[in-house]
Amino acid sequence: MLAKPDCCPAPDLELLAQLVEPPASERDLRRCLNCGAYWQYDCQERMSMDGEDRIWEWYTRLEAAEAYSLLEEHGLE
Repeated sequence: MLAKPDCCPAPDLELLAQLVEPPASERDLRRCLNCGAYWQYDCQERMSMDGEDRIWEWYTRLEAAEAYSLLEEHGLE
C-alpha cells in the first residue's frame, strides 16, 4: 500500500470503475495515463462526533490480470 502512486515520474490516474461507493468507504480501479499501470484506490473515513474525522487513503498497484478480474467480479467489463 502506498500513499501516492509511484509507477512513473508523473503518475496521472484516470478512473476506470468505482467498485465500492461511499459513504463509509470507497474503492476505485484506476489506470495511469502515462504508463498504463493499474491501481486500486481505497479511502476510508471515520466520522467522529467530537469533530475530528479521520480519512485514510492508499493505493495498491495491480497487475493487468488483477484489474480485469476486479472488473469482471463487479460486472463492469
